[in-house]
Amino acid sequence: MSTEHLDTNLLIRELCRAMLDEVATSDSNIRPLQVTGLGRHFAIPAEDAHRLTRSNGADVTSYVARIDEEWESPWLADTDRTWESLHRCLMTGPTPLRYAILGGRPLTDGSPYLTRLIPPDQVPLTADALADVEEGWLRGTFSALGLHGDFPWAREGLTEVRDLFTLAAKTRRAVLFTANT
Repeated sequence: MSTEHLDTNLLIRELCRAMLDEVATSDSNIRPLQVTGLGRHFAIPAEDAHRLTRSNGADVTSYVARIDEEWESPWLADTDRTWESLHRCLMTGPTPLRYAILGGRPLTDGSPYLTRLIPPDQVPLTADALADVEEGWLRGTFSALGLHGDFPWAREGLTEVRDLFTLAAKTRRAVLFTANT
């Protein structure tokens, strides 16, 4: 079984678990799962990434909450709510692009953050793939997928993510994607 297939299965399991948790704790009508919170990418030191892979969900959540408050440019890329549209577009491209948003290893069960850790050895491949994404391709994919929303925001988000991955690759850092749920 390919790594890509395993990553997809993990994401599906996370989303299903979150949906079941939502249903189990709901005392009224079933509400839709909210995983479209604000997206952020952080370039984190390799040592932190290694420590996070051995941490429990509470420790990861604490780390994310801390860096969410402290991290600044150039180690941070905000994709706000465009992360989901960007992810859908990038999923249609070559495999390394699929790591840019929801690739990598899940570190939490989705509450209060959806997290993915792209390890330092995967970051340069993803950075190279992102460098090859042209605006015309992104615009065409955005349109072909029937995505609604503001394309300029998606283009800006892609630029920020591309710059962050490039910097992370040069400094041998991991990339941590988070979206608050």
